[in-house]
Amino acid sequence: MENKIAVVLWGIEKEKNVNKIVNDVKWIEIRIDKFLKVFPEEKLIPYLKQIRKKFKYNIIGTIRCSREQDSDRIYIEETKRKYLYEKILPYIDYIDIEIKSKISSEIIKISKDRNKKVILSYHNFKKIPPLKNLKKIYQQANLLNPDIFKIALQINKKSEFLYLMNAFLKWKKTVLFVPMGLPGIFRLIPLYYGSPFTYVFCEKQSAPGQFSYDDFKKFPI
Repeated sequence: MENKIAVVLWGIEKEKNVNKIVNDVKWIEIRIDKFLKVFPEEKLIPYLKQIRKKFKYNIIGTIRCSREQDSDRIYIEETKRKYLYEKILPYIDYIDIEIKSKISSEIIKISKDRNKKVILSYHNFKKIPPLKNLKKIYQQANLLNPDIFKIALQINKKSEFLYLMNAFLKWKKTVLFVPMGLPGIFRLIPLYYGSPFTYVFCEKQSAPGQFSYDDFKKFPI
């Protein structure tokens, strides 16, 4: 099941823990926005080179816009985000960009022109939008033709989770569904219905409900 988890990193992790992870998993997400909140920009590319040298599988580069971050936000202007996405492309395999971003179409084109894959995402840390709104977002995503479409939502009731799972299973394109707010076990259920992976953390959570890598390894999946 190690090929079904993406470990989130942003430079704060101990090297011994990173070395353990890169030998076990097939996905890593680098949260560039969180990295830049801790480290100066000139350290970004050396860090990416270091991870790329260690890890031969799928590296996701994410520069999350402030409105779709959880807590401890950092604002990065869209022109700057575009510059950073282009800068990191040589060292990653996938980019993750929000469907509601003004630069999404441009970044997707640049990425595909350079043979990189795309995760098009929508995050809501406050509420679950009406299903008709989510379906509209899904239809917009299909027009941009991402490799993976991701929906991450704050969910407070098990019934809400079941309702959304049932709806997403009827959509033609597989959804990477990330339920936030419920106990972490609910993040595993979408894996059984085609979700390509789920996110875990190495040393510090990057979103509500995430398992640690070590805890995830305890599940008999």
